[in-house]
Amino acid sequence: MNKQSLFTYALMLLCLCCSETISIPEDDSQEVNKINVFTWGNALITYSSNTDTSFHAILGFNYKGSFSEDSLSYKVQLKLDNQILNQEEYQVDSVQISTFESSSSINIHFFLSGLIENRNYTFTSELDYNGKKKNVEEKGFKTEESSVDKPALIEFVSEEVNPGVRNSDLTINVKILDEIPNSVFDFTYYSELFISTESVPTYENRVGFDQIEEIGVVNLDLETKEGISWRSIVALEPNTTYYYEHIFYYDNLLDDIESQSVSTGIKSFTTKEEILEYGGIVFYDKGEITNGWRYLVSAEKNWFKKTNLVEPFLPWGCDSTYVENLEDGLGDGLKNTQTIVEQNCTSKGVADFLVDLELNGYSDWYLGSPAEVKLLFKKGL
Repeated sequence: MNKQSLFTYALMLLCLCCSETISIPEDDSQEVNKINVFTWGNALITYSSNTDTSFHAILGFNYKGSFSEDSLSYKVQLKLDNQILNQEEYQVDSVQISTFESSSSINIHFFLSGLIENRNYTFTSELDYNGKKKNVEEKGFKTEESSVDKPALIEFVSEEVNPGVRNSDLTINVKILDEIPNSVFDFTYYSELFISTESVPTYENRVGFDQIEEIGVVNLDLETKEGISWRSIVALEPNTTYYYEHIFYYDNLLDDIESQSVSTGIKSFTTKEEILEYGGIVFYDKGEITNGWRYLVSAEKNWFKKTNLVEPFLPWGCDSTYVENLEDGLGDGLKNTQTIVEQNCTSKGVADFLVDLELNGYSDWYLGSPAEVKLLFKKGL
């Protein structure tokens, strides 16, 4: 039996010297869904209104002296679920500025659209007046759920979770009810997965990472209209409860219906307990003994603390020496390690250390081949 050991290998506010009470005229011409009054220093949002896909906020502030609209510039930043959106993901339809000389005050109307209904957003901005900048504290709002019945484009079918020790596979299956356009440029689909040890998983508190290009596998069969999102999450901890939400999105770009999504809802799973066998963690079993071995075994986490090493950092091999005839398959790591040792380096390196290492009653530890290390990574080890 050969063993594997690893060594440690990522709105807005402008205040011009003002202390007066802000005076902002009421605007009864707007239909307001929600009335909220927020203050930041000497600025006041008289109200913010949001519909299912748009947002309207009025920011007021006082000034002294003369005011030039040409000297005022602004930046808008919008977040969805605490993730900064690109400008292409929403629209700033208009920004209207009104000045009131009698009260030395200004109202700025911000009209945004292209939002997703029933979602949590955060709005913040920066005003610049003649080089004097003011950042406005972030403030959250939630778009409303549309009162108009819209045809469903997508429905949830099933999900599956397969917890491992330090990794887990999660799958969501959906059915597209919409007539999918012929051109792949006329529709889009994608998925999100939030996983955390906290009971409400978000982008901010998520843990682990997807080993498949960080986005998982998202497929849509155009004939059956069946969609699947498969994620393989690694870097988890054994015997630990995780909470997750898996979301699948679909958008037909040719119609007027907003992007729709289905979700598993917030659920949980518990990773398996880590059990040591043959001196470590069995991460591969080829089913029978051939070429003198059957199992591949990884040393446990922090294994070096059972040795005379303070930290697992050692020279890799001979300095400026190229070692030939190394293999990259499963079961090749031991032979590669022995080949490195045979170079008779002046200073002993990690290969020499492992050849002499006795750990948990076993003494045939070695450096992993590329294929063995990739498999370790896939297993979350």
